[in-house]
Amino acid sequence: MQAICKMGRSMTAVKMFGRKALPLTLAALVGLGWLVVDRPAVQAATGHADESLIDIRSRAGAFLAAQLATEEGDLDRSIAYLRRALSFDPTETKLRVNLMMTLLGRGKFDEALAEAERLKAVPEAERFARLTVAVDEMRGKNFKRVPSTLQNRAGQDDLQRLTNRVMAAWAKAGNGDAGGALADLRALDDQPWYAPFTTLHSALMADLYERPEADRLYRSLLDDEEASAGAPDLWVQGVAAYASWLIRDGRADFARSVLSSGEAVAPQFIEFGELRKKLKSGKRPERFVESAREGAAIYLYDLGLVLNRPGSEPLTRVYLQLARALMPQNGTILVQIGLVEERLGFPRRAMEYYGDVPERSPLRRIADLQSGLALADAEDYKAAEKSLRDAIARDPMEERAYLALGDIFARNEQFAEAAQLYEEAVAALEEGGKKPDWNFYYRRGMAYERLKQWDKAEPDFRRALTLEPNRPEVLNYLGYSLVDRNEKLEEGLDLIRKAVEARPDAGFIVDSLGWAFYRLGRYDEAVRELERAIALMPEDPTVNDHLGDAYWKVGRKLEAEYQWNAALAAVKAMKKPDPMLMAEIMSKQARGLPDDEPARNADAALAVDPAEAAN
Repeated sequence: MQAICKMGRSMTAVKMFGRKALPLTLAALVGLGWLVVDRPAVQAATGHADESLIDIRSRAGAFLAAQLATEEGDLDRSIAYLRRALSFDPTETKLRVNLMMTLLGRGKFDEALAEAERLKAVPEAERFARLTVAVDEMRGKNFKRVPSTLQNRAGQDDLQRLTNRVMAAWAKAGNGDAGGALADLRALDDQPWYAPFTTLHSALMADLYERPEADRLYRSLLDDEEASAGAPDLWVQGVAAYASWLIRDGRADFARSVLSSGEAVAPQFIEFGELRKKLKSGKRPERFVESAREGAAIYLYDLGLVLNRPGSEPLTRVYLQLARALMPQNGTILVQIGLVEERLGFPRRAMEYYGDVPERSPLRRIADLQSGLALADAEDYKAAEKSLRDAIARDPMEERAYLALGDIFARNEQFAEAAQLYEEAVAALEEGGKKPDWNFYYRRGMAYERLKQWDKAEPDFRRALTLEPNRPEVLNYLGYSLVDRNEKLEEGLDLIRKAVEARPDAGFIVDSLGWAFYRLGRYDEAVRELERAIALMPEDPTVNDHLGDAYWKVGRKLEAEYQWNAALAAVKAMKKPDPMLMAEIMSKQARGLPDDEPARNADAALAVDPAEAAN
């Protein structure tokens, strides 16, 4: 079983879950304020800002120090402080729950299990305590005990009900009653958003136990348009598993058609490529699930993907670590944990997981690329460049290595190096008989544009659009550049409008449209679009700054000052504040905008996808 791995990005989250349907943080699930920390209180309790240098001599001081260590990402130190706090009061449930959850997040499953055994009868702790014990029972093939272990005394919410019953179904199947397990999954229809989970795992279970309904279940997931749009990660897994089933069933042509359907949604999904290789070589692919234990692991992994949204990374990590306990050598799970650690800002810890991916895994190459990016996140740029250039040398046809290294050059504003790298990539791919995709021309075009070489940038943007005519990021960048250069103004506006139509919820693109109107002196239209953009990206400094300028131009000067204040606060909160932008905003706060304000430099205003800029 493999999963979509986009370099530097986490998996796509299922969109159907609203805030009321799923709690997003461990604090919400455990109910103990696990991630809340009062830094001054830590210093007061310990007597020093660096509590790691002190022998903490109170339960409260140790607990606060543990929270601070967790906030800073040092889970090992947090565990040590929690153990220290428990030495003062071994009966304190809150401390023991925090210890269990921190141990789970750090991947110390056996140590977490010892705490879970103590906590499984405690109502406020049993949710994860019982799940941890059940995972251990699945791991040891003690399937009979799992259903009773998962019977919570304190009641269950919708997510917990789904988890407990899917896990219990896999345990029942492992105990020899696949028919009963499938019936249990069919009956699990309490919520409409259960369907992608129950259909996928019913299909995987029927496939594993060679049940006749496997084809029907796979086909129903393949044909489920709502699942493909709302739960793409689960749908893509089902497509790959179905293709594998079809190849094993001797239906190679249909398998190719199914793979094509999946590739239209997720062209970079690694398992699709692996199955194509199997088709070409005539080798028989493995099942996606080879045991009930693996089925349970995949469910926990799937749940981690669903929950993987900003703010929920610690919870995501717990579910992924539980999956890892059942499949410790699975490359997909290890890479995904690494990606979560990177999102949390801990690249060195991410590299631990990338390094654990087995050499034989199809994810080994992805892990190497992610390690290079993690080195860059740790600001070890020389090591990052060497790592990625080594990857290119091993396989000059590996597109992702070029893109990863190009991202590093771009984030360090090494645009000449980025342009040269993309030139080398295009040449190498063409020489190897592989057609470079739109991304290479788009990224090379951005590098040329930043180098003020518009004569080279524009053809690359247009080449990218020839290959992918509706790419919103390319439409946006080219359209804004044309407007900013005062060239082909109507075409530029049309391109940005198309980008907005394609991604109406992308604040950075809506900002481009508003700023283009501003540059053309169409201030009322600029205000309209920039107000839309600020609703989508309320804390973005550039959007706040742009809206402030537009308000000023239409005479709404008090509101302009408010937006500039918000912009300045957002800039100051950045990891690396831009001093030029700060100075520009402060100047406007002091003097406002002149009536004959000159055109801005494009570099300061051009809106780019923040996620892309971060990479």
